[in-house]
Amino acid sequence: MVNSTWKDTYPTAEVCYMNEGTFYHSPCLLTLYPRDGGSKKPFKYFTMWKTSPMFSTIVQEQWNNQFHGSKMYVVVSKLKKVKVALKELNRVSFSDIQVAELKAYNDMIAAQTAMHLHSSDQLLGDLELQDIHDYKLRHQYYLDLLRQKAKMDWIRASDENTSLFQQSVRQRNSQNQVYSPLITDHNRAILTAPYTAAKMKKALFSIPGVKAPGPDRFDSFFFKDAWSIEGDEVVAAVLDVLQQGKLLKELSHTVITLILK
Repeated sequence: MVNSTWKDTYPTAEVCYMNEGTFYHSPCLLTLYPRDGGSKKPFKYFTMWKTSPMFSTIVQEQWNNQFHGSKMYVVVSKLKKVKVALKELNRVSFSDIQVAELKAYNDMIAAQTAMHLHSSDQLLGDLELQDIHDYKLRHQYYLDLLRQKAKMDWIRASDENTSLFQQSVRQRNSQNQVYSPLITDHNRAILTAPYTAAKMKKALFSIPGVKAPGPDRFDSFFFKDAWSIEGDEVVAAVLDVLQQGKLLKELSHTVITLILK
């Protein structure tokens, strides 16, 4: 399928033909530079973790750890503990989503085939319903994983993408218009108003979860999913920084990714 020039240019290229899954074709994965082990992958929070019945318990247990220092230092230290626990949750319950999704699909098809052959068997009927439920759950996990990895909104139909994009452009253009250089007394009062917990929560919840996380790798998805546990302390820590004007050095970082061209 390739000529000698290709082989000379990409001597370490590899190709892998994967299972077709629910498609009518087999995906082909082409790797030009196989990894030699690679560097350690950075932590990333996945929303599928919150579906685990142990999620709230795990976060609560780690959040109960006691630390001494500024309010922001305490929050950052607890987040580090939560990160370790969530990694373990991922290893135990969500280690290979794609394989689990494919297995659940095959189990569902097998159960449906058996049900067609023995339509009066109640046990097979119950098994079929359970396998369908399991597949839908695993499939949703896989879709959630793809959504976050793609870092984009999930568009159900291609024609919706066009209208959504046009609406976004119109909204951005209206926001960029400057109608007057004057600031009214009402505007001044808003700008100089003291920070409140309600405003802080509103600001955090307005951040899309697909936005790039900070150096701690926790995006807004996590804080929304576990707000009942860590919300009060996070608000107190942020308000303390805004009022005192002091920020931890480890939070004042920027992650830069260099992409070869």
